Amino acid sequence: MIADLDRATFSNIEQQSLEFVMHTMTPWAERWEASIESELLLDGDELEVEFDFANLMRGDAASRSSYYQSGIQNGWLTRNEARIAENLNPLDGLDEPLRPLNMVEEGFGGGTGRRCRAGAAARAGCNWTARRRSCTDRMTMGMTR
Repeated sequence: MIADLDRATFSNIEQQSLEFVMHTMTPWAERWEASIESELLLDGDELEVEFDFANLMRGDAASRSSYYQSGIQNGWLTRNEARIAENLNPLDGLDEPLRPLNMVEEGFGGGTGRRCRAGAAARAGCNWTARRRSCTDRMTMGMTR
């Protein structure tokens, strides 16, 4: 690997660091792992040696932030899982995945006790299509759920 830094910027320095881990450190780590397992561990041991380069391969902050934001907003990653991946302590109440309101299936209730109105029916937990009449009646009467 040639480390020509004449026109270096933050982006390509970061990319160069990732390439160093992938192309230089990883092959050496694999050799060390194999050597440790064959020379230092007993044949019956169920231990496995592995160098963890996850923190070195994390990429830049903008990419990680975008990844976590996508996962949290789309419901496949909890907020605490993102915190743990960033070596932060988990916080109470962040273990449940978020559910995007525009992805709720038809017929799913889940009322929140908020007022139903045209623009906020989904946020209020009204199934606007199935309950259009009742939500409209409540809006005109000023009633809440």
